Amino acid sequence: MVTRRQTSSEPTLANANGYVAFLDILGFTALLKKPDHEEIIGRVVQTLQKRVNYDSKHTTGLRYLAISDTIIITAEDGKGWALVRKIAQVQTALLRQGFAVRGAISYGPVLSYDGNNMGRNIFGKTYLAAYEGEQKLAVYPRVVTTDEDVADQIWDDIKEETERKVSTYLIKDKNDGLWFVNQFSSQVIGRNSNTKESRDDAELLRAEFGEQIKKNLSETRKNPRANMKWRWLQRQLDAVLPPLEA
Repeated sequence: MVTRRQTSSEPTLANANGYVAFLDILGFTALLKKPDHEEIIGRVVQTLQKRVNYDSKHTTGLRYLAISDTIIITAEDGKGWALVRKIAQVQTALLRQGFAVRGAISYGPVLSYDGNNMGRNIFGKTYLAAYEGEQKLAVYPRVVTTDEDVADQIWDDIKEETERKVSTYLIKDKNDGLWFVNQFSSQVIGRNSNTKESRDDAELLRAEFGEQIKKNLSETRKNPRANMKWRWLQRQLDAVLPPLEA
């Protein structure tokens, strides 16, 4: 019996447990109305490409897929810590460009096809759960877990990989009980570093985030729905990175 060998042009099927994060860059509809939208989008694409290029060399088990204002990140089983760290870095990188990010993380069987002219495709209930979580649960510019089981899975991964507290990376909202990624986790770590350079970098970024939020609060003052999201992000920044006393 002759076994047919798969050629490089044929799609590769993968079906294994893992994470799917569905992220939405807020404000893209309004952006397209600006005369300089092509330049701004170009900066966003460059920001994401730098993140992808770095992670492809230094972080195994993560894959990115970007379509318009949507970013999908998949992570292998056991890579919950790496996933939340990278989500936070994507959020803060885009915040520096003036954009907030909302999304959701799910866990379960991830069915994907790689290869041929169709590129990469992701299917299944886990992807759908992440998509619906972004639509129905996130509400604010935060990336939530779709349920407690997903939070527990990430919790276990974090404890397995680092001695830092899980609360550095995941926060539970006191109002609705949802767990979400602390997008300012790197700056929290930097602020508490023994190295002055790291502490100074954290404060510079904290100031930059504050300026971007202030700018968007001003620009959305006549749009209550959008303004509400930026007010939430301002409160979150102040909660995890309180302004230092002069």
